Order: sequence, then C-alpha cells, then structure tokens
Amino acid sequence: LYYCELEEGEAIVRRDASREGLPSVVGVYPLNQMPVFQAVLEAGRPFVVEDVSTTEVVDEVLRELCLQTQVVSFIDVPVVKAGRAVGLLCITQGTPRRWTDFERELAEEVAERTWAAVERARAEAALRASEERLKLTVESVRDYAIFTLDPERRVTSWNRGAERVFGYAADEIVGGSGDVLFTPEDRAASAPEHEALTAAAEGRADDDRWHLRRDGTRFFASGVTTPLKDGERLLGFVKVARDLTEQREAEPERERLLVRLEELNETLEQRVLERTEALSHSQQRFSQAFYVNPIPACMTTFGRETFVEV
Repeated sequence: LYYCELEEGEAIVRRDASREGLPSVVGVYPLNQMPVFQAVLEAGRPFVVEDVSTTEVVDEVLRELCLQTQVVSFIDVPVVKAGRAVGLLCITQGTPRRWTDFERELAEEVAERTWAAVERARAEAALRASEERLKLTVESVRDYAIFTLDPERRVTSWNRGAERVFGYAADEIVGGSGDVLFTPEDRAASAPEHEALTAAAEGRADDDRWHLRRDGTRFFASGVTTPLKDGERLLGFVKVARDLTEQREAEPERERLLVRLEELNETLEQRVLERTEALSHSQQRFSQAFYVNPIPACMTTFGRETFVEV
C-alpha cells in the first residue's frame, strides 16, 4: 500500500507499507510515464485490476512492470479536490484478487483520510517552519525587547534584545512574573494588571513609563502590549519595548533650545521690523526732497563731490 502526492506532473511516493521481501516503490515518478495513473486521474474514479496477467486494461509494458514488482492485482483511488487531482492511493497484492464493493469503498475512505493526514502534516510542517523563522527573527533583534507572557503575566519567552534592555538572562526570568520589570510605585498602583486588562479588552496597551533593570536601575521604555488569542481564548500577551532613556533625558535640553530659538526668531523679527520702518522713513524724506520740488536751486561741485541746494 502506498500514497502518491501529485505535484507538477509527478507522482511522489514518500513511504510505503508492504510485506518483507517485496521491493519498495518509494520515489518520484513522471506521470507521463505512468499510463495507468494517468487513466485513473482522467477518469476521476477508482481503477481496479484483479489479475494483471489476464486483464486487457493494461498494456504489455505496464503488465511486465507489475509482474517484476510482484503486483498482480491492485486498486488505484484518485483524490480530487476542487476539480484537481491531488493524490492517488494504491493498494496492491501479489496474487489475483476479486475486490469486493466493501473493499473498494474502504479504499476510497482510506484515500480521503490519507489525503487529510498528508495535508495536516504539511500544514504543521509549514507552521513549524514559520515559527522557527519568527523565532530566529525575534532572537536577532537586539534594539527591542520582545517577550511573551501567559494570561497570569508570567514570562514565557525572552529574546536577546530583552536580555540587553532589562539585564535578565532568559533562564533567570522565564517562568517568573513579568511584574518585576515595573517600578515599585507602578506595581503598587496595579499598573501591570491594568496594562494586561487594557490589551485584552482593546487589542493593545501603550506602555511609556519608567521600568526596572535587573540591577535595580531605572530606564524609560516606550512600548506596546498586545494580546495573543486563539479565537476568543486569551493565550497571553506579547510585549515590545525600547529603551528611550537618552531621548527622555535629552528632552528638557531640547525644550530649552526650542524656547531659545523662538526668542531669537522674535528678536530677529523685531529688528527686521525696526529696520523696515527706518528705511521707509528715509524713503519719505528722499521723496519730499526730490519729487515735491524736483528742480534744484543751486548745484555746486567740489572735486568729485556735487552738492544740491533745494
């Protein structure tokens, strides 16, 4: 007995089950070289052979191949999903056999269950690969603390960034309460509980506050806590945080510089206004001198200088 996965014109047999002494059929077979398989897939229904040595539904090449592999009778059951053949279950026997209706129905049921098991195994393998990629990604992030908590706020995972930011090694904090990362006053005010309740109810909880490192020093972290759910069931929380202590401590100086810049802008604007008024006054005097009475009464030249008396 063996199951073929059909992919891109090939029948792939990953494992088989047969009595001792029979050759294995594990391998990859081009469908264009398997006429029986093609006929079964095109018909979309089980293909039954009771004795390959006497049947007329197989050609001589296939007959010889079957006899060489000690396949005398068989049932091939296609698995069709959404109009496309995705698998083929083959049940073989080394002697002639008259297959009953019950055996045919059983073969079809086994084919469906085998397909479901294969798909489930594929999905689980893809999920494991995805989880491994995510784990590697999270572990490689060093500027952000990324860790998970169970519904009781116990730490369940801890990345290298969290180790660098908070100072705890994974084996020191995983399994323990995540509340130790909060300051005593925040714990007294039930901040960890409120943060978890907000994240569970609203889908996220912003977390911009002072936290504690393992050595007891404080640092300002900006982060967010989001819930992990399976449908409506709460599995825990994931928290992402970043150390912004330097930015936080630089904020007063930044504010002072902004105030000073605003003062300088106001002073510059005042000086520009005063200069504009002075220029306007000079222009008015000039206009009075040359446009109100434009004909000079007397012009006197001394060297390169010329004086006008109006």
